[in-house]
Amino acid sequence: MTRPLLILIGSAVAMFACVGLAVEDETTLFFGLRLPGSKPEIFAPGVVSSSDQVEMGCAASPDGKEFYFCRSAPSGPDIAIWVVREKDGKLSAPRVVSFSGVYRDFNPFLTPDGKHMIFYRDSFKEAKTQRGSWIVDRDGDSWGEPRYLLDEYCVSTHDFHTFYFNSEHHKAGNRDLEMRTYDKGAFSEPRYLKGSLNSEAFDAHGVISADGSLMLFDSMRPGGYDKVDMYVSFRGGDGSWSDAHNLGESINKGHRQMPSLSHDGKYIFFSSEGDIWWVSADIINQLKPPSDRSRGEK
Repeated sequence: MTRPLLILIGSAVAMFACVGLAVEDETTLFFGLRLPGSKPEIFAPGVVSSSDQVEMGCAASPDGKEFYFCRSAPSGPDIAIWVVREKDGKLSAPRVVSFSGVYRDFNPFLTPDGKHMIFYRDSFKEAKTQRGSWIVDRDGDSWGEPRYLLDEYCVSTHDFHTFYFNSEHHKAGNRDLEMRTYDKGAFSEPRYLKGSLNSEAFDAHGVISADGSLMLFDSMRPGGYDKVDMYVSFRGGDGSWSDAHNLGESINKGHRQMPSLSHDGKYIFFSSEGDIWWVSADIINQLKPPSDRSRGEK
């Protein structure tokens, strides 16, 4: 790992220690759009979710003013990271972010302070690069130059100490959810996440919540409502993971994958049928262990 990246992670750890989780008025949190209920809806149809291109994988900024997503491009790489911004209750036209559009970039994740994005990058034709997860830091309203971070795919973190990701270490040709810790300038060896969070089937696209209390992911395990369903697992105070809970038929009726969670934990975003969808996260509160639920009500 290069020294600039070590400096970046060190400064990020300091920022995470003092970042506040401010929440704006709900009527403006997500671009003034009508908020979803318990039934999934297509997110920003005609702007984010288009009729002639494929959108997948997304991340909303902590202040609810920017929305990043992957879209198949009409020219250049077959997939890039795009962004729309809200100003005065109106959405901007979507555009490719400054650091994307040369290589294949997808699966964006925004850190809880909104200052860093982790995404996966791969080569595209003659444009060769190191395949893996990259990180880019933000300075004011602009993004800097991405730096290589890890080999693994679908990386997320809530504290810049524990990094969760997909791997194929345990199931050849399949996926599992694992973690590495970052300490004293280096990453640990990958560790398998124990409990029912992983199964013998495909388990992937895990994303940790902003407070580190839960993980959303998708799985092809038996007992679901479709080929791929979304699940949630809750992290205990000792670091252990609860049983994996299916998000239910009303949400998982259809091919649902690549979940994302709003910064305040109120909305779930996911990919399905070539579009970005969203739904209320009330189901997560209903599935929480009673002790966690009572703590959240204090």
